[in-house]
Amino acid sequence: MLLRRLAATLTLIIVCATNPAPAWSADASAAPADAAPADLLQRLDSGQSAVVTLLGDSTGNETSEWFHSLSVWLAGRSPEHRTTYRTWSDPDQAYGTATVLGAGAPSGPALTIYNGSVPGTKASYATDATRFAKLTAHAGDLYVINYSHNEGAATTYPDYATLTGALQAKHPAAGIVPVLQNPEGEGSAGKTAEQIAAHAQRIQLIRTLAGENRWPVIDAYNAFRNDARSQAELVPDGVHPSPAGHALWATVAQRMFLDQSAQGNWTDCPTGTAATGGYLCLWDNTNYDNGRLIRSYETLRATRTAGIAGCWNLTGSSYSSGFWAYDSASSWALRKNPDSATRYYVQIFEWTDCNTEGNYRSYVVDQDYAAADLRTIGWNNTAASVRVTIAP
Repeated sequence: MLLRRLAATLTLIIVCATNPAPAWSADASAAPADAAPADLLQRLDSGQSAVVTLLGDSTGNETSEWFHSLSVWLAGRSPEHRTTYRTWSDPDQAYGTATVLGAGAPSGPALTIYNGSVPGTKASYATDATRFAKLTAHAGDLYVINYSHNEGAATTYPDYATLTGALQAKHPAAGIVPVLQNPEGEGSAGKTAEQIAAHAQRIQLIRTLAGENRWPVIDAYNAFRNDARSQAELVPDGVHPSPAGHALWATVAQRMFLDQSAQGNWTDCPTGTAATGGYLCLWDNTNYDNGRLIRSYETLRATRTAGIAGCWNLTGSSYSSGFWAYDSASSWALRKNPDSATRYYVQIFEWTDCNTEGNYRSYVVDQDYAAADLRTIGWNNTAASVRVTIAP
């Protein structure tokens, strides 16, 4: 991973925050994110067989929804594979007859996709011992976990951790990809304000669990929040996405697979000049991929938010891809003016208004620094504000 090479050559003075943020070190021992989606694509590209399983609810069970679209896309990438798609029957407690999505030779490599989604179910549906054994009887290479909508007003989520733990115990070589489901809202699905807020809290719990385990995520939640279209257009009943919503979700899922195998370049962030002093760059995807946002230190230093000099909120700012920057950074780079002795003090916060009560990181930028995947430093894909001042 580029982060490892960078860390061996670039120097950064880290000023410790006084908040209880996770400790981290940007050195060569930093563990990489789980590359299971990239590994799956590499298996397929090299002509090997593979198995993908989805466990979830009604937001992924139909052929008109995002997971089937993702399955068709995977089949299209691997035309030499015989790709089959099987859905779970709740009455039969078994997977049904296979549908062929990619008509490769039966004697050749196989891509087998199991959809274990059942409308109205919770994570506990899949953890039932008898059912779990049947849902995961096949040796999976990748498990995609798509639960939260049906957990009511619960603001803790032990069943989700129980499920992922069971998968790890049974198939330790398999990758796990949590899905951060779409936001809930008002509509005919009848969710209360308490349930809507609880769903948002569970999504954050899943995001944290993924960060702790360095699992890549399919972040439909932020994609829906950051889309220029209204939530009523994307999620008309407040829970189940429209065709446009599922198309967006499928795009996010495809991009996650490609991001994990893509390798961007942190030097796409420009070097500083006498006028700019240097640059902060954020990317909405890992490995410096997809949308990028660039701000010069001098521009940031001239801002003021909530009475705090040099504080800039990301609220309302967009990446070059059109996605909002607020709360969705996955990579960043800090660059300096190589011809200047000026040292900038840069702080990045997970809360707006440069609030130090939340998680934050502080840097004195003496030389360039970059992080290809913020999960490797315990950051978990959240950024809300930045503060830049001149360091002593």
